Amino acid sequence: MDIINRRDVEVLSQHTGEGPYVSLYLPTDRLGGDSKQGAIRLKNLVAEAEEQLTARGVRPQERKKLLELPRRLVDDSMFWSYMSDGLALFLSLASAHYYRLPIHFHQLVEVADSFNIKPLLPLLVGDGKFFILAISQKEARLLLGTRDTVEVIPLGKEIEQFEQETEEQFPEKNIQFHTGTPRQGGGRPAIFFSQGGEIDHVMQDKLLRYFRLIDRKLHDQFEDESLPVILASVDALVPLYKEASQYSQLVEEGITGNPDKSSIKELHQKAWEIMELYFAKRKDEAKMRYLEQKGTGRSTANLNEIIPAAYHGRVDTLFVTGGIQRWGSFDLEDNTLTKVTEPAQNTKDLLALAAVQTFLKNGTVYILDVADMPDAEPVVALLRY
Repeated sequence: MDIINRRDVEVLSQHTGEGPYVSLYLPTDRLGGDSKQGAIRLKNLVAEAEEQLTARGVRPQERKKLLELPRRLVDDSMFWSYMSDGLALFLSLASAHYYRLPIHFHQLVEVADSFNIKPLLPLLVGDGKFFILAISQKEARLLLGTRDTVEVIPLGKEIEQFEQETEEQFPEKNIQFHTGTPRQGGGRPAIFFSQGGEIDHVMQDKLLRYFRLIDRKLHDQFEDESLPVILASVDALVPLYKEASQYSQLVEEGITGNPDKSSIKELHQKAWEIMELYFAKRKDEAKMRYLEQKGTGRSTANLNEIIPAAYHGRVDTLFVTGGIQRWGSFDLEDNTLTKVTEPAQNTKDLLALAAVQTFLKNGTVYILDVADMPDAEPVVALLRY
């Protein structure tokens, strides 16, 4: 699985102007369960993209360059051995990107004047993703979860090196604590427990340093997305990790008990029981704030106001209806919005545009059913100012 974050979305959204831009989405099978089927799907999408590019008058040499990456991936058996639930590719004459992501995409080919990143939104919104940090005497695991999926995230070489150096420095302590990723040569990294299973207080400073390394990885790589983290651990380690952690989205309620007794699937199930309530509470609180702010200038259901506000970072929270589209274009230079009834060249889905821009400016986005919206309009916003 690949991780897509705010920086990736920002880069993709900035690819506009001289196209064409090709967006491909397809469902895939985890762990290469049916690699031939995935390759066939991609091959068919490439053929469809070729037809769309030809219809746009794109020259053969440019078509060849645009579709070089997916054609190479079709025949790469190793590539299909490491899949998640969906594959997204973004192709231009200047660059090519692909992401294996924990979301089941519908097959889609789009050749346009910008990339279509709307199918990515469920991974980016307010109840989209969360982390599970499981720490025990035997291993430390970092998991990335959504409502329906869970993936292992490597903790990295810096943490592995720290563990190895500690194990070599204190061989007499019989240290045993593993990150879950075997080191080169088959060895296992260490953690800081005595033979009896109690925390060795001589090693407490080392343990705090270890936790700070894990915390820094979370902060450096994921803080810009504000993803919540659930700690799964025995009670003795919880206060030590909280003392070490400065990560702002550590969820107060955790998964208690030894996580070694739970599979990744079971940890995900336990975590979602907590996160479902956590996300629902945050969403309900935001909806209540919207209703309280109606008529004060701090909320709006007017798309003509929402689009410029989203671009300029004024949207704190956006509620948008899934499955509905509103077409048009926005001129950032003079702040003018143009609406059309049908999609046309140089137009975009304005609801998706508002959602993406809110996300890029560190706002929170909720994609809701019509009945769950806090107002009658398909998009409403709480404003920062």
